[in-house]
Amino acid sequence: MCTFCGVGCTFEVWTKDRKILKVQPVSEAPANAISTCVKGKFGWDFVNSEERLTTPLIRRGDEFVEATWEDALDLVAKRLGEIRREHGKDGVGIISSSKITNEDNYVIQKLTRQVFESNNVDNCSRYCQTPATDGLFRTVGMGGDAGTIKDIASAGLVIIVGANPAESHPVLATRVKRAHKLHGQKLIVADLRKNEMAERADLFIRPKQGTDQVWLMAVTKYLIDQGWHNQRFIDDNVHYFEDFKDVLEKYTLQYAEQETGLSPETLIGIAEAIRDADGTCILWGMGVTRTPAARTRPLPSRTCCWQPAITAVRALGRIRSAGTITCRGPATWAPFPLGFRAISMFRTMRRVRNSNRLTASKSATSRALTTCQCCAPLTTAS
Repeated sequence: MCTFCGVGCTFEVWTKDRKILKVQPVSEAPANAISTCVKGKFGWDFVNSEERLTTPLIRRGDEFVEATWEDALDLVAKRLGEIRREHGKDGVGIISSSKITNEDNYVIQKLTRQVFESNNVDNCSRYCQTPATDGLFRTVGMGGDAGTIKDIASAGLVIIVGANPAESHPVLATRVKRAHKLHGQKLIVADLRKNEMAERADLFIRPKQGTDQVWLMAVTKYLIDQGWHNQRFIDDNVHYFEDFKDVLEKYTLQYAEQETGLSPETLIGIAEAIRDADGTCILWGMGVTRTPAARTRPLPSRTCCWQPAITAVRALGRIRSAGTITCRGPATWAPFPLGFRAISMFRTMRRVRNSNRLTASKSATSRALTTCQCCAPLTTAS
């Protein structure tokens, strides 16, 4: 499986004498079929590179010298122990990675907390994927995406918010390009930059930076006010919908125009496109989650989840563009500074799944949440 991005493409790797000859997709691959991007197909030359490190290197004076694994591990253990004894528990910090396995991330946080007795452990997912996981978990009841690549291809409307799949997830982008060109799929792109997908879009909007939540909420309010939402689906699956409507009260078209710079006519056009579409998919990425609002109040992420679920006649999914295939793993196994919450998350997810209900509560929209259940608390004011 390719690890360059979060699509999860699978390939056949042709080798001879432990040397890679070529990488070839197969039609049975569930995510990519015969599609590839340039990185997945040709970005493997480093594996056979003569410059690749094959043994540990230990610094001796001003240069590195080759060493055995036993010597290297003994040195690391010795120095970490000396640093801990000299500087105390907080003298050691460990940075984990979303490029390694879920099991490795779990062991790293366990090593930091149990061996070094410290919470000085962190991971890049706390900055990008944690708000996404929080938004998904608190709206659809699980930290995973609520749609598939096939849903993207079959949707009547795709809305891309804060993502550039043509560059970051090329194989995923081909599904949108093909459906848009050959099958009449409508495409709306919201971004600060006019990227390739924006060039292809039926509608490209450029809201002010950090205001995605506002225009999404305004469109949702307009859809509900016009009676274009799926009331039967809401009655069967959504808690506290009336409270949610109360939260939407201030998100008028005029307020959204003032905050985002988008005209009421543009927002009404988006609402009408959602109303008329045979299924809506929202693709959202780091342009939504890597903002100050998303880090303390993951509301833009949640709004991306709510909108198609409660307003579309056939909601096909809310799908985030992950940086790597294991981005969600660290958000679950918690190599983060302030606590391990995975057990609590799993228990809550089990309760949600057993009740088979979606939650769109007022509390999830009207205050800054103090924690994502699977990682570090982000203490903020109400």
